[in-house]
Amino acid sequence: MFASSSFPVLAMCLALLAVQTSVALATQNQTAGTGPKKILALHGGNMNAAGFKAMAGIQALMASFPSPEYEFVFAEGAVASGSGGREWWADPPSKGQPTTDTAHADASFAVLDNIVSTQGPFFGLLGYSQGGAMVSTYLSHVPDNTFQCAMIFCGYVPTTHTGLVSNINAKKPFADVPVLVFMGQQDFIISNTMTQEAADLYTNPVVITSAATGHAPPASTDSSYASVAAWITARAIRAPTVSQTPNVVATAAPGAGKNAADKGGKSDAADSCGSNADEASCASVTGCTFYAGYGCFTAKGSGKGVTTAAAGVTTAAGVTTAAAPASASHATARAAAVAAAAAAAAATLW
Repeated sequence: MFASSSFPVLAMCLALLAVQTSVALATQNQTAGTGPKKILALHGGNMNAAGFKAMAGIQALMASFPSPEYEFVFAEGAVASGSGGREWWADPPSKGQPTTDTAHADASFAVLDNIVSTQGPFFGLLGYSQGGAMVSTYLSHVPDNTFQCAMIFCGYVPTTHTGLVSNINAKKPFADVPVLVFMGQQDFIISNTMTQEAADLYTNPVVITSAATGHAPPASTDSSYASVAAWITARAIRAPTVSQTPNVVATAAPGAGKNAADKGGKSDAADSCGSNADEASCASVTGCTFYAGYGCFTAKGSGKGVTTAAAGVTTAAGVTTAAAPASASHATARAAAVAAAAAAAAATLW
């Protein structure tokens, strides 16, 4: 049995071990062992990967979530729509005459399946307009937990394709995958009611609305953008580490951090800002921003003064990869936060 005087020494050893382990993990994550958090991005109807990537809101996201920690992979629908555009499925003969084939999107499924199998695993699935409808459609096709989160911008339920809707209804709420749904009150192409119907397919969707934005993801200058970025940040913090081996997700080590609240909320595995900090405490820390309903996180840039991503390189049929602008990794800051927590735990043993 240990004498009581040995406990301070034991506590210091445990704290030192935690520091060494956290720094080693951070170094490993930055070098060989860990790939980026990949986001599979689906364009709107009659668009293509290049056009989608060029949208202001997508450029803002790429600047806020840069390489090497993140990678946006832009896919293209299998159906040609003229003028260089692509679609995820063919239009019905008319709105009053919907398609009924449950396999109506299979050609695009094949494109996405190839990307997921060869370039996965993926952190997130993001879609805009028809691509937003494809998010729910594709989730009805893939195994549960293929993606760790989903993001729908100005999306809808594809009600003119009853076969696809039957697939969606059979699979919803998609193993309770966390989802962000964005809508602009100035959107006169896809109504907010239609986008809300898409949100209702999910368990506890986080719905973000912009009074100023129309049919587009929010630009960095929009007042809703910070909330969108904060939600993605919160999901990324609670996401398990993934290897670069396709479709293999590594299990996080025991005690690596508690889960965040379902709606993109606070996380004990936060970055150096400490997401559990209240608004006043957060404001006192340089470089940190408090997001109501989410917590205290490193402020995400608007993209101003940041070099934009180089043009995407087409690597296979139907896919363009784009590494976002480079920035320093958060791994070192997170390692420091783990070390601080270990030191605090050691102090309680004294």
